[in-house]
Amino acid sequence: MKRVFIHLLVLSSFTGFAQEKNGVTYAQSKRKESDASFFLGTSTGINQHTGIIGLNFSYYPVENTSFDMGLGLSTWGWKFNIGGKYLFPKNHNSRFGLGFGFTHSTGLNRFTMSLKNINEEIEELTFNLKPVNCIHFEAYKMWYLGKNGNILFIDAGYSANISSDYVIQTGGTQASDLSISTLNSISPGGVIFGLGFQFALDNGKK
Repeated sequence: MKRVFIHLLVLSSFTGFAQEKNGVTYAQSKRKESDASFFLGTSTGINQHTGIIGLNFSYYPVENTSFDMGLGLSTWGWKFNIGGKYLFPKNHNSRFGLGFGFTHSTGLNRFTMSLKNINEEIEELTFNLKPVNCIHFEAYKMWYLGKNGNILFIDAGYSANISSDYVIQTGGTQASDLSISTLNSISPGGVIFGLGFQFALDNGKK
């Protein structure tokens, strides 16, 4: 029994020496795939922070907290996002998170659409869609893929429109109340559902 113990001790020492010689400690070999600090990717969805399609960037000063930015094209012009999220502990290669942020949509000038006027007649009406600001809250589900820890994610939540008087008619007969409601329905804000992918830009060695 004593001889077996000595053999195991020698083998363990040799293994540890080989790892140290190659610059790889046990802790480093077990490094989490989520340790990267910088991520760049793309996302899409309904009321998503980067609009119909856009780019997003995330920086993790610590593993479970991120600072996020994004820019994309939406139904209300260009859309800019700034925010952050908190991530709960990993469960295998996935984790949940909660996020919040602020979006600014630039609006559109001379936007034309076939709508009913005040006389209940269909007409090409022209509007200036003014900039809109929103605050949003959402939940995330994230999966870490590959040896670099790239991220596939979905998010769902709500975006609250905090702007007013953002639909200004500039051409045609006065629009009906229903037509104005139609335009409001495509304005930023409402239920969020998004899908995105981010590439890890660093190896996570902080």
